[in-house]
Amino acid sequence: MKKSITLRDIAESLNLSASTVSKALNNSPEISQNTKKRVHEAAALKHYIPNVSAQILKGYKTKSIGVVMPTLDSKFYTDALNAIEQQTDDRNYRLILCISNESYHKEVSCVNKLVQSQVDGIIISPAVETYQKKKFSHLTSVQDFKKALVLFDRISNNIDCDKISINLDLMVEQQVLKLQKDGYKRVGFIASCMDEDAFNKCKTGYYNAIQNTGQPDLFFNAEATTGSKSYKHFIQEELPDALIVCDALLALKIEELSSIRSKRNKEVEVVCLNQGNTLQMSSSKIRFLSQNGSEQGKISADLMMDRVEGLLFPEPMQFVLESAV
Repeated sequence: MKKSITLRDIAESLNLSASTVSKALNNSPEISQNTKKRVHEAAALKHYIPNVSAQILKGYKTKSIGVVMPTLDSKFYTDALNAIEQQTDDRNYRLILCISNESYHKEVSCVNKLVQSQVDGIIISPAVETYQKKKFSHLTSVQDFKKALVLFDRISNNIDCDKISINLDLMVEQQVLKLQKDGYKRVGFIASCMDEDAFNKCKTGYYNAIQNTGQPDLFFNAEATTGSKSYKHFIQEELPDALIVCDALLALKIEELSSIRSKRNKEVEVVCLNQGNTLQMSSSKIRFLSQNGSEQGKISADLMMDRVEGLLFPEPMQFVLESAV
């Protein structure tokens, strides 16, 4: 078996102390740039792999970040993940990915495993079920373990941490106004598969747009309906000429209802706030909007690494981005 290269081996080859080599590999400001360069080149040449367990025992950062995604079926989340991976790779951080599949229990398991794996912090977009259950103790406990926590896309006022999100209420308001400007007089909104915070923001944006316009109130909460009052009945009864929908799968189902027409006897215009997967986006007439997945991912990763490296003030930071419509 090939012998593993140690810090001492690198130190002896460069006639340096093991302490100097360790500091150089961790980019300590105590070490000159020339020495850092020599050490990094020697480590790469000898294929040196840091002993993470030993670093943990010594109280060092592991330079590993956990990421919990609710799904990878949406282009938004794949864009965010690609951006996170790019940023962490550029700064030599390891990435450990978990998928919650929108399940609260799976999310709790993912977070616990990441904490046990001694990651320096966790970037997460919580599952819809987590918000439905209103249970966040597994997330607040991350900080109890002295781990950094960054929420993106889906954020909660119940958790005091760094957050990145889209200006959802403004995004909805702008879309309603755009549809009205394009001649649509009955713009509806169907809310489904949303956490409470996102629901309230969408509702605020919608009513901000329709006030004083004379347009009827066509805001429909699909999650709160029972019996025969489904989104299909809502569309057939109210006959909107345009619809804004939150969920890509629901948007596709609505598009498939070819019998549905507006009062103008035209197909209903469907706009989806969330990006579907690439196949969905290319094979339908739905207008999918971007919530800046790449930008949210980039900021999340940079914010996490800066937090881990102690480059930020202790107070949590929050970024609210404009939609890329």
